[in-house]
Amino acid sequence: YIIIRTWTVLNICEPLVVGLNPIQHLQSIKVLDTTGPALTCPAPMTLVPGSSACEVSVTLPAATVSDDCSGYDVYIETSYGFIYSNGGLMDELYGLGDHTVTYYATDACGNISSCDYTFTVQDLTAPIAICDENTTVAIGTDGTASIDAITFDDGSTDNCGIDTFLVRKMDESDFSACVNFDCSDVGDTVMVVFRVMDECGNYNECMVEVIVDDKLPPTIECPDDLTIECTELANTTFTPPTLMDNCGLDSMYFIDDSSGLNPCNMTGVILREWFAIDLGGLIDSCTQTLTVEDNAPPVFTFPAND
Repeated sequence: YIIIRTWTVLNICEPLVVGLNPIQHLQSIKVLDTTGPALTCPAPMTLVPGSSACEVSVTLPAATVSDDCSGYDVYIETSYGFIYSNGGLMDELYGLGDHTVTYYATDACGNISSCDYTFTVQDLTAPIAICDENTTVAIGTDGTASIDAITFDDGSTDNCGIDTFLVRKMDESDFSACVNFDCSDVGDTVMVVFRVMDECGNYNECMVEVIVDDKLPPTIECPDDLTIECTELANTTFTPPTLMDNCGLDSMYFIDDSSGLNPCNMTGVILREWFAIDLGGLIDSCTQTLTVEDNAPPVFTFPAND
């Protein structure tokens, strides 16, 4: 607005003369408002989705606004459009992360002030960990078994998505993507901890009883079949079979079937069945054929002449 100020100067020593004494001067004073409203955005806030959702509806708080010269209007710019009020409910849902909106305040003279306001949507809800109550693991041919953590999952869920499955034995301290078993665990029930972690680092755990078995029998490979002179049968050194087992052997023995021998001259066939038993009581066997021959000519001893 404009103020018109009239200045009048009178010389009291001179007579009054119109236009000369007194004299007058008009001063125009323009009052301007070039400063935007004082605008202070609300303090940042954190919003947490419910246990079954990963987005939130947002009601923006009011900014603090004042203006020394006139009234003002407030509107807010969001990623989805404008809200023509000082705060209020936003039409769209917002997912995890930081989101920034801008508050604007305009006064009657068209001056504009603005400030940015950030709110954070954060997932603080742990996953629901669901795992097998118990499972059985069989040791492999190398005496070990490595089981991925996901093997123990039985339908775990999370409101914002599962990121990682981890597992460890109860007596270990560090989690990893798999858990390892070996022959020392055979016959035991090993308790493992199954951890479900979401994308925000929230986690939950459940326990699984793992029964460790060795279902692989030993392997036995018989030595080559032999042909033996009947006179050398008692003095022959026999080569033992070749044995192998993933978790160790308990014993080895053989049983001879001599039903194929001729009882008169003790020639014929002996079927020798070799047995291998591992520490878990599993058995493998093979059969070696021993052929007993009599190829030596008879030796006659005659009495001396009279």
